[in-house]
Amino acid sequence: MFLLEVRLAAGAQLALPAEHLERGVYVVDGALTWGTLSLSATQMAIQAGPSAPLLIAQQDSRVMLFGGAPLDGERHLCVNRAPLGASVPADRAAGSAAAALVAVQRGAKLVREHDVAATVDALAVWAWDARA
Repeated sequence: MFLLEVRLAAGAQLALPAEHLERGVYVVDGALTWGTLSLSATQMAIQAGPSAPLLIAQQDSRVMLFGGAPLDGERHLCVNRAPLGASVPADRAAGSAAAALVAVQRGAKLVREHDVAATVDALAVWAWDARA
């Protein structure tokens, strides 16, 4: 399995690891092409198979690359976006915890959070209620 943050200069090319049968890219900022796909900021694409096309940065870009062996079941992905007007991280804690809770309720096995304490509290209350 791999998870990488990569910065690519405009025109740079990158091959994703061939030993992983499933791989994906999330564009944090910038723009790139991946085979026949054109991706820009906040877009994600997933590809499976023994080979993957090159990533080519159309402009300076920051991307998250991920992949690994196929899982033996459904996958759930929750991308938590800050609410409008919540420019201070503390103002996003409740919304982030709620989004993580919904993701776990829908089957997510992994969530990534900035405010871990708020998320742990929300999940603990949900787990307590689920036992009742």
